[in-house]
Amino acid sequence: MNFFNENLLTILILLPVIGAIAVVGHQMFWKQESQLKWVTLGFTVVNFLISLALLGSAPQNASGFYFEKNVPWISAINTNYHVGVDGLSL
Repeated sequence: MNFFNENLLTILILLPVIGAIAVVGHQMFWKQESQLKWVTLGFTVVNFLISLALLGSAPQNASGFYFEKNVPWISAINTNYHVGVDGLSL
């Protein structure tokens, strides 16, 4: 569960991308347009539920960024993967 809490923002960012890839893959291989809305709805609902977990586990009355993740990405050009959410964005 600690891995989930540490990477909550990354999951919320990448889940719609994975959903879009799933929709494109579903369209290419199965060609059943009637099921596309259910695949899309499934990814949307999962993303919403994870965002509720983000809201529920946020610290109260703290200043600064919550769920901040800063990881070196491309060291040759000194680039980091840095995400976080502040109180207003939460």
